[in-house]
Amino acid sequence: MDDIGSLSNDVLTAADTVALAGDLARFLPKSAWQSERYGCFCCASSDEIRAAELHPWVTPRRSLSTEIDMGPIVYRDAPLKPDDGVEEPHHRWINYPVPEGWTDPVISLWQLTGEHFTDQHGHIEWNYILEGQLFLEVEGIKVELSKGDIFCIPAGKKAHYTAPNHVKMFAVYGANPKAIMPTEQFYRKLTDKI
Repeated sequence: MDDIGSLSNDVLTAADTVALAGDLARFLPKSAWQSERYGCFCCASSDEIRAAELHPWVTPRRSLSTEIDMGPIVYRDAPLKPDDGVEEPHHRWINYPVPEGWTDPVISLWQLTGEHFTDQHGHIEWNYILEGQLFLEVEGIKVELSKGDIFCIPAGKKAHYTAPNHVKMFAVYGANPKAIMPTEQFYRKLTDKI
């Protein structure tokens, strides 16, 4: 992949995901990763690769930058969906934000379609717009973003995401070693009355 803008409009494959993560590493400040293994992403055992191939909706819950001599984890294409029984944006975690906190980046894909979402994290969050259009508000500053744009939400800032039509994003959470949980989460379909 020569640059971030070379992704297709169709499907983000596992190879695209790993390549995009590597490309984003060039743009993110080292403090966002909290790791000397700056560009190291996906590593797994052969059993984990076989499990991911057999069950593509399940991804290993482990650090992405450990045991680099074991080979790549393969993430097959899978649909984005909310957690069972939860009203929230459709998403797919590549690795999970765990309640005990984390020092490696947490990576996900997520989308809004005729939806609004508000949250506030105790860690920095980076997003790359893969497709569509997003209206974002942070600290009273409103911006319109579209395919190819990258934005950062500083730690502790409340973000309001609105997609009247559709937006799909690649997200990277920075380190959260103190396990500061998200606050002020609010989700609604734009057709819902406030």
